[in-house]
Amino acid sequence: GTALSAGLVGMTLGSLFLAPLGDRWGRRPVILGCLIIMSLGMIATGFSRGVPDLSLYRVITGLGIGGMLASLNTIVAEYSSSHRRDLAVSLLQAGYPIGATIGGIAATFFILNLGWRSVFIGGGILSLLMVPLVAWRVPESLDFLLSKRPKGSLNRINHLLGKLNVPLLNELPPLPAQADLPRTSVQQILGNQIRPTTLALWASFFLVMFSFYFVLSWTPKLLVDSGLSQAVGISGGVIMNVGGIIGIFLLGIGTARFGAQRLISIYMIATSVAMVVFGFIGTNLVLLSLTAVVIGFFLFGSIVGLYVITPRLYSAAVRTTGTGWAIGIGRLGAVLGPYLAGLMREEA
Repeated sequence: GTALSAGLVGMTLGSLFLAPLGDRWGRRPVILGCLIIMSLGMIATGFSRGVPDLSLYRVITGLGIGGMLASLNTIVAEYSSSHRRDLAVSLLQAGYPIGATIGGIAATFFILNLGWRSVFIGGGILSLLMVPLVAWRVPESLDFLLSKRPKGSLNRINHLLGKLNVPLLNELPPLPAQADLPRTSVQQILGNQIRPTTLALWASFFLVMFSFYFVLSWTPKLLVDSGLSQAVGISGGVIMNVGGIIGIFLLGIGTARFGAQRLISIYMIATSVAMVVFGFIGTNLVLLSLTAVVIGFFLFGSIVGLYVITPRLYSAAVRTTGTGWAIGIGRLGAVLGPYLAGLMREEA
């Protein structure tokens, strides 16, 4: 339990304190740096000698994951066309349930044949192999280069514009006039004009991740406590992931037609109804399975929907900070949700 919580704590800290560096140093170096941190943390986990070691290395791994997610989300949103942006971000986030499904299957094989340490060492090595690929193919954010203007930014911008078949620039365009802004990016996302939006976004991420991690953490155990077999309990979690994959893809397609905010609201309401229904079904395996698919469909779609709308709420100068802090606040809900569920179960 300590080790599992340590990973979430690391993700929270990474989202809050590493992700904002993307607005200062650039999205690309933060992605590369966090990928290396994550990889080394996983490999070190495979050599841990006790719970303190294991927990420390899980925090380090989580730091890399949390710091990288916001920059990845921002890069994909900025390089996508306006017509397909929501779908592109949804496809990015679909990597989570797809990876969870494939990783779970692979982990079973590795644990049975090579022991649990092999899962972390193998995962870390595979992640390290991604570093040169990311360095080769992932570009820097054009919005970052235009707004922050690091050394050689005009040449870097024209190099990227050439790949996009867009006319090159003879000189950098003038920066827009800005009022006196707070010194830090965090102060800017809490400025008077954007503060209500930021607080509403934080509350949404907190509550959705609260539900998300409660469902993923406790559904298998609660099904077993209801009298079903352990195999059925594990299958319940897998079924939710499958429903989530479908929900994410359809959300990305549907936002172009129905609008992101409206569709996300529908997804959230449907999630609430499905979770209440799930609690009253009892042990009817067919109804439980169908409802689990529905919960996964709408719950995964809800959280991905928040990832979809977040980049458009902030200017390029603070986009990664805004995304990172929203995810970080959400991670607090991720930690609290399973914990409170455990307390409720003990009281029951």
